[in-house]
Amino acid sequence: MGKIINIYGPSGTGKTQYITNNLFQRDNLDKNLVIPGVSPPAISLLPLPDFEGTVDEYFKIFDIEDIQHEKFDKLSLPMLNLPYELLKVRTYKMLSAGEKRRLDILRCSISSNFIIVDEPLSNSSANHHEKIFQILEEDFLAAIILSHTPYKNCLNLRIENIIRNDKGHLLFRAFKENFATLL
Repeated sequence: MGKIINIYGPSGTGKTQYITNNLFQRDNLDKNLVIPGVSPPAISLLPLPDFEGTVDEYFKIFDIEDIQHEKFDKLSLPMLNLPYELLKVRTYKMLSAGEKRRLDILRCSISSNFIIVDEPLSNSSANHHEKIFQILEEDFLAAIILSHTPYKNCLNLRIENIIRNDKGHLLFRAFKENFATLL
Protein backbone atom coordinates (compact mmCIF):
# COMPACT_ATOMS: atom_id res chain seq x y z
CA MET A 1 0.00 0.00 0.00
CA GLY A 2 1.16 3.49 -0.71
CA LYS A 3 2.57 2.92 -4.18
CA ILE A 4 -0.64 4.12 -5.83
CA ILE A 5 -2.12 7.56 -5.28
CA ASN A 6 -5.74 7.68 -6.43
CA ILE A 7 -7.18 11.12 -7.14
CA TYR A 8 -10.91 10.49 -7.29
CA GLY A 9 -14.16 12.35 -7.75
CA PRO A 10 -17.22 12.57 -10.00
CA SER A 11 -16.98 13.37 -13.70
CA GLY A 12 -16.33 17.03 -14.38
CA THR A 13 -14.69 17.83 -11.04
CA GLY A 14 -11.32 18.67 -12.57
CA LYS A 15 -9.13 15.61 -12.02
CA THR A 16 -7.51 15.66 -15.45
CA GLN A 17 -7.32 19.44 -15.43
CA TYR A 18 -5.63 19.32 -12.01
CA ILE A 19 -2.99 16.90 -13.30
CA THR A 20 -2.50 18.90 -16.49
CA ASN A 21 -2.20 22.23 -14.68
CA ASN A 22 -0.01 20.97 -11.87
CA LEU A 23 2.29 18.64 -13.75
CA PHE A 24 2.65 19.87 -17.29
CA GLN A 25 2.48 23.64 -16.86
CA ARG A 26 4.58 24.09 -13.73
CA ASP A 27 8.03 25.59 -13.94
CA ASN A 28 9.07 23.49 -10.97
CA LEU A 29 7.71 20.12 -12.15
CA ASP A 30 11.12 18.50 -11.84
CA LYS A 31 11.45 19.59 -8.21
CA ASN A 32 7.95 18.33 -7.36
CA LEU A 33 8.07 14.87 -8.86
CA VAL A 34 11.73 13.90 -8.86
CA ILE A 35 12.76 11.11 -6.54
CA PRO A 36 16.02 9.22 -7.06
CA GLY A 37 15.29 5.91 -8.81
CA VAL A 38 11.90 6.96 -10.18
CA SER A 39 11.88 7.87 -13.88
CA PRO A 40 9.86 10.74 -15.33
CA PRO A 41 6.19 9.75 -15.54
CA ALA A 42 4.71 7.90 -18.49
CA ILE A 43 1.33 9.47 -19.15
CA SER A 44 -1.80 7.57 -20.12
CA LEU A 45 -4.59 10.14 -20.12
CA LEU A 46 -6.29 9.08 -23.35
CA PRO A 47 -5.44 6.33 -25.81
CA LEU A 48 -5.40 7.28 -29.51
CA PRO A 49 -8.91 6.30 -30.69
CA ASP A 50 -8.47 7.00 -34.41
CA PHE A 51 -4.95 5.68 -35.01
CA GLU A 52 -5.02 3.75 -38.30
CA GLY A 53 -1.87 1.61 -37.97
CA THR A 54 -1.02 -1.67 -36.29
CA VAL A 55 -0.22 -2.15 -32.61
CA ASP A 56 3.45 -2.40 -33.57
CA GLU A 57 3.22 0.99 -35.33
CA TYR A 58 1.39 2.46 -32.33
CA PHE A 59 4.37 1.64 -30.13
CA LYS A 60 6.74 3.27 -32.61
CA ILE A 61 4.89 6.60 -32.09
CA PHE A 62 6.31 6.47 -28.56
CA ASP A 63 9.82 5.51 -29.73
CA ILE A 64 9.35 1.90 -28.67
CA GLU A 65 10.81 0.00 -31.60
CA ASP A 66 10.68 -3.52 -30.23
CA ILE A 67 7.61 -4.51 -28.24
CA GLN A 68 9.12 -7.90 -27.55
CA HIS A 69 10.14 -6.38 -24.26
CA GLU A 70 10.30 -8.63 -21.20
CA LYS A 71 7.49 -6.80 -19.39
CA PHE A 72 5.29 -6.71 -22.46
CA ASP A 73 5.77 -10.41 -23.13
CA LYS A 74 4.89 -11.23 -19.52
CA LEU A 75 1.79 -9.04 -19.45
CA SER A 76 0.27 -9.06 -22.94
CA LEU A 77 -1.46 -12.42 -22.70
CA PRO A 78 -3.21 -11.86 -19.33
CA MET A 79 -4.05 -8.21 -20.12
CA LEU A 80 -5.04 -8.49 -23.78
CA ASN A 81 -5.70 -12.21 -24.22
CA LEU A 82 -3.38 -12.33 -27.22
CA PRO A 83 0.22 -13.44 -27.61
CA TYR A 84 2.68 -10.87 -28.95
CA GLU A 85 2.86 -12.37 -32.44
CA LEU A 86 -0.89 -11.93 -32.98
CA LEU A 87 -1.21 -8.63 -31.16
CA LYS A 88 1.53 -6.75 -33.03
CA VAL A 89 -0.23 -7.10 -36.40
CA ARG A 90 -3.70 -6.14 -35.16
CA THR A 91 -5.05 -2.82 -36.35
CA TYR A 92 -5.11 -0.46 -33.39
CA LYS A 93 -8.51 1.07 -34.19
CA MET A 94 -10.05 -2.43 -34.13
CA LEU A 95 -9.17 -2.86 -30.45
CA SER A 96 -11.96 -2.25 -27.93
CA ALA A 97 -11.75 0.80 -25.68
CA GLY A 98 -10.73 -1.43 -22.76
CA GLU A 99 -8.03 -3.12 -24.83
CA LYS A 100 -6.66 0.29 -25.86
CA ARG A 101 -6.54 1.39 -22.23
CA ARG A 102 -4.76 -1.81 -21.13
CA LEU A 103 -2.36 -1.64 -24.07
CA ASP A 104 -1.47 1.92 -23.12
CA ILE A 105 -0.76 0.88 -19.53
CA LEU A 106 1.56 -1.81 -20.92
CA ARG A 107 3.20 0.82 -23.13
CA CYS A 108 3.85 2.97 -20.07
CA SER A 109 5.33 0.00 -18.19
CA ILE A 110 7.94 -0.39 -20.91
CA SER A 111 8.98 3.26 -20.96
CA SER A 112 8.89 4.25 -17.28
CA ASN A 113 8.66 3.02 -13.70
CA PHE A 114 6.18 5.83 -12.88
CA ILE A 115 2.71 6.13 -14.47
CA ILE A 116 -0.07 8.68 -14.40
CA VAL A 117 -3.20 7.04 -15.77
CA ASP A 118 -6.74 8.34 -16.21
CA GLU A 119 -9.45 5.78 -15.46
CA PRO A 120 -7.29 2.64 -15.64
CA LEU A 121 -10.31 0.36 -15.19
CA SER A 122 -12.45 2.10 -17.80
CA ASN A 123 -14.12 -0.26 -20.28
CA SER A 124 -12.47 -3.32 -18.73
CA SER A 125 -14.21 -6.30 -17.21
CA ALA A 126 -13.98 -7.08 -13.50
CA ASN A 127 -11.64 -9.91 -14.48
CA HIS A 128 -9.14 -7.34 -15.78
CA HIS A 129 -9.46 -4.96 -12.80
CA GLU A 130 -7.34 -7.19 -10.56
CA LYS A 131 -4.72 -7.62 -13.29
CA ILE A 132 -4.54 -3.86 -13.88
CA PHE A 133 -4.00 -3.13 -10.18
CA GLN A 134 -1.44 -5.92 -10.02
CA ILE A 135 0.52 -4.28 -12.84
CA LEU A 136 0.25 -0.85 -11.21
CA GLU A 137 1.55 -2.27 -7.92
CA GLU A 138 4.22 -4.64 -9.23
CA ASP A 139 5.55 -3.07 -12.43
CA PHE A 140 5.73 0.58 -11.41
CA LEU A 141 7.58 2.16 -8.51
CA ALA A 142 4.97 4.90 -8.46
CA ALA A 143 1.46 5.35 -9.87
CA ILE A 144 -1.03 8.19 -9.82
CA ILE A 145 -4.49 7.22 -11.04
CA LEU A 146 -7.53 9.37 -11.72
CA SER A 147 -10.85 7.69 -11.03
CA HIS A 148 -14.42 8.13 -9.86
CA THR A 149 -14.15 6.08 -6.67
CA PRO A 150 -11.69 5.27 -3.89
CA TYR A 151 -9.95 1.89 -4.08
CA LYS A 152 -8.39 -0.31 -1.44
CA ASN A 153 -4.59 -0.43 -1.38
CA CYS A 154 -4.35 3.17 -2.61
CA LEU A 155 -3.75 6.50 -0.96
CA ASN A 156 -7.13 8.01 -1.89
CA LEU A 157 -7.30 11.79 -2.31
CA ARG A 158 -10.67 13.33 -3.14
CA ILE A 159 -10.18 15.97 -5.86
CA GLU A 160 -12.49 18.53 -4.25
CA ASN A 161 -10.38 18.47 -1.08
CA ILE A 162 -7.12 18.83 -3.00
CA ILE A 163 -8.35 21.82 -4.99
CA ARG A 164 -10.18 23.57 -2.15
CA ASN A 165 -7.69 23.04 0.65
CA ASP A 166 -4.28 22.85 -0.84
CA LYS A 167 -3.86 24.88 -4.03
CA GLY A 168 -2.14 21.98 -5.77
CA HIS A 169 0.58 20.98 -3.32
CA LEU A 170 -1.07 18.04 -1.54
CA LEU A 171 -0.37 15.66 -4.42
CA PHE A 172 3.30 16.51 -4.44
CA ARG A 173 3.61 16.07 -0.66
CA ALA A 174 1.76 12.75 -0.86
CA PHE A 175 3.96 11.64 -3.74
CA LYS A 176 7.17 12.42 -1.88
CA GLU A 177 6.00 10.94 1.42
CA ASN A 178 4.54 7.74 -0.05
CA PHE A 179 7.05 6.92 -2.74
CA ALA A 180 10.34 8.05 -1.24
CA THR A 181 10.07 5.33 1.42
CA LEU A 182 9.77 2.63 -1.26
CA LEU A 183 13.19 3.20 -2.77
